[in-house]
Amino acid sequence: MKKIIEKIKVLNQNICKNIENTTSIDRGFFSQNILNIIRNLIEHVSLYIYCKEKNITLEFKYDNLKNAAQKVHELKKEFHFLYKFHKSIQIVSSHYTQTEEGSERLILKYYEYLLRIKLIFEEKYNLTLLNNLDKFPTYLDTNLKEYYENILNALNKYYNNVTLKNNNSNDRFYIHKKKPIIISNQVFYELSLTIATDDASKFDRFIVFTKDDVMTNYAIQGDIEKRNITILNKKTSINIIDNMKISIRPCEIDNFIKLFIGYNLDVGRLTERERISDYITQTGNTLLDIINLSDSEYDKLKNNLTKGIRNEFFNILDKCKEIIINKRSSHNIIRYLLYTFTNSVIKKVYCNKINNRLSNLYIDNKNIPFDQMPFATSLYNHNPKISDLLNCIDHEGREHEFLSRAIKNNTENNKKLYTNIDELNKFSDINRLMKTFYNNLYYKHKEIRKLEKWNNYVYIKNYEKNVVNILQTLKSYSQTGLSGYENFAKAWLDSFNEIDDETKTNTIKNLFLKSKVTIIYGAAGTGKSTLMNYISKLFNDKNKIFLAQTNPAVENIKRRVDNSQNKSMTIQKFKNSDSQKCDLLFIDECSTISNADMLSILNNAKFELLILVGDVYQIESIGYGNWFEIIPDFLPEYCVHELTKTYRSDDIALVEFWDKVRKIDDNVMEFDVVNKYSFKINEDIFIKKEDDEIILCLNYDGLYGINNINKFLQSQNNGKSVSWGIWTFKVGDPVLFTENNMYYKILHNNLKSTIKKIIDNGNEVYFEVEINKVISEIDLMYDMKLINNSENSSLISFSISKNTNSDNDDSKSNIPFQIAYAVSIHKSQGLEYDSVKVIITNEIEEQITHSIFYTAITRAKKTLKIYWSPETQNKVIKEFKKNKNKQDSNIIKAKNKI
Repeated sequence: MKKIIEKIKVLNQNICKNIENTTSIDRGFFSQNILNIIRNLIEHVSLYIYCKEKNITLEFKYDNLKNAAQKVHELKKEFHFLYKFHKSIQIVSSHYTQTEEGSERLILKYYEYLLRIKLIFEEKYNLTLLNNLDKFPTYLDTNLKEYYENILNALNKYYNNVTLKNNNSNDRFYIHKKKPIIISNQVFYELSLTIATDDASKFDRFIVFTKDDVMTNYAIQGDIEKRNITILNKKTSINIIDNMKISIRPCEIDNFIKLFIGYNLDVGRLTERERISDYITQTGNTLLDIINLSDSEYDKLKNNLTKGIRNEFFNILDKCKEIIINKRSSHNIIRYLLYTFTNSVIKKVYCNKINNRLSNLYIDNKNIPFDQMPFATSLYNHNPKISDLLNCIDHEGREHEFLSRAIKNNTENNKKLYTNIDELNKFSDINRLMKTFYNNLYYKHKEIRKLEKWNNYVYIKNYEKNVVNILQTLKSYSQTGLSGYENFAKAWLDSFNEIDDETKTNTIKNLFLKSKVTIIYGAAGTGKSTLMNYISKLFNDKNKIFLAQTNPAVENIKRRVDNSQNKSMTIQKFKNSDSQKCDLLFIDECSTISNADMLSILNNAKFELLILVGDVYQIESIGYGNWFEIIPDFLPEYCVHELTKTYRSDDIALVEFWDKVRKIDDNVMEFDVVNKYSFKINEDIFIKKEDDEIILCLNYDGLYGINNINKFLQSQNNGKSVSWGIWTFKVGDPVLFTENNMYYKILHNNLKSTIKKIIDNGNEVYFEVEINKVISEIDLMYDMKLINNSENSSLISFSISKNTNSDNDDSKSNIPFQIAYAVSIHKSQGLEYDSVKVIITNEIEEQITHSIFYTAITRAKKTLKIYWSPETQNKVIKEFKKNKNKQDSNIIKAKNKI
């Protein structure tokens, strides 16, 4: 033990010396140094702990050090983090040296683990390690620090006063995010939860705090208590969760068994599930850890947990163990499902026929690509987190998968179709890895997902094929115009005197003179929707279809384009529609449309004229989409029209600010300061100055996330309230209907509404809600009633049950809407408000791209306030990059002769 202690002290001294010399400026450099030492520290610390806890002495040699973290996993739950820590850092340090920025991010992630090592050695072994860890700069926003200090005080009071604890929740929850918070050398956790149902959305998330570490793999139960704190001079409540335990849902057991036998055995409510959940709670082991036990340990555990009861699930685990040990087909699918065990994912992989290509299980063929290459492919309709994959599937020997993943990420996240080989220097022998990847592709995907090289670039074959097909199709529409259009347009313009500017008049004169496709670009508020309305009136007697990506965008078209009510729809609805034929096809907000969706529209729609509308500076598509950005490089100039005059605001300075941000002017920050758009985060956020006001946030979680801001603002609403479980609703609350609500065919996702009346009727709650949509009696569904309607809205009523039973496979959240005092920047695209407040914290500063920021600030018609720290403001603006990617256009032209 003496040698181990000596080595630990040397490693500790090295880390502390680096920390002592670290400042906020060079944090990345020293993080890089520290990261290279930490793996050694974990191995030595693990070996020491194992020997102390087992009261044994092991030789100080390489094999024992290498296996020490695995051995610690056999000890008590409190030491399991060392195994996870070691596994994470092993993946990083065994492959290539991290950049300073990458190392910095990792050290911040690992800070919690280092603190836990420090506390364990102080409290258990009376040894001082990492004594200056608190000097490592962690950048906690001043307001966040105050917030978390208040929460820590509330937690300490709660945990020190056992008599205050009440058992008040039998609900199950899924943990979507676990964030460790470290204040004054104390660790506690901010958990983002939803009720454990299959249809929970980001809107349904709520925040709880706890001092207890908890696994995030499985559904949990716990007691939730409210406590009051003050932040920004406002009183608010927080949720504290205690007595947490793993509680796998019965339907998860039943659906997993169904993958093996093909039918529902309905055994999930048996005692076996409870015993397994309790075992996971007590030990911290996962279902996959159970499978990985030695045969003797596994049999011993099985006999212990199934003694005297029916053991259907362990019989299935026997089959899992046989498949996994022998690496039979489906073994990676089973590994992942056992590690995460979420009902909605388990259901997605099921098929109703036995599959001899997947070990005779009832698993759909669409999951074979994941089974073969899990780090380069997703399960059907489910994208696993890379962290989960690394924790449940061995990554060794899968460099070809990581190469494919790197190229796909560069394409989808950085919008680069072609990746320069110089950017792939962490991979050796790229040609060999490309060949290995191709040989391992599922036979149906070989030509679609194949990686190809051109000169010094690597790309995904099908991604290139899609965009080339789009460009060629659009180019074919640009070759000839509409016969007789010149006189037709002139006659209409002579009779129509309502056009608001000369640019639109000239655009209409030239729209289809030489081409049957037209592209309309324009900054926010320049009247793109107005021009669409003029074009629609020009072809008044023709059949038209209007498409957009989101429901708010579709509703915007319906409001602004005359006679478009029954002809406007989302792209997804259009793709599923039987009627895809029209004379004019309008597509709005084209920057949000992926290449795959655009190609599907062009391949299936039948139209004479195509009008493409959007702004490349606003929010981009979720899937890979570069077509709208690059089409001006391939079509004749006469196809492209740009609107420049802004109508959204009469405020000259505000319009100029938009323009400076749009063009990434060097003086954006100076112009901002002069016109006082930016403010430090303060209580002014919560003081409403205008009736038509909105708060825009990027994320849903945290102090300044959408859900917490909604709770702050709701607390100032003095309307009648009804509360049950985690929910509170008040008369006067603005709400948005959610995607999976039972009335979704009428009350679509993101439909803006206001609660007008609430009555608590015991087991159910009666609501009267004014919706921003005009409906009639024929539209009503289930128990919905129409009270009255007006020109722009309808007052409806319905009742919702208070009961949600997470045991059941088909249990759904009964609440069809969510509080909406604040909304996400993404959901605000296409909307406008008199007053806009944008909140940006250092937690999300790296996610605020130029397009997201520009979209947010251009929602304001009169008043704009951006709440952020000077440091965050500087970092966000410094990172702005122009969207235009000439490289892809140039390569496509040279390679495909378009």
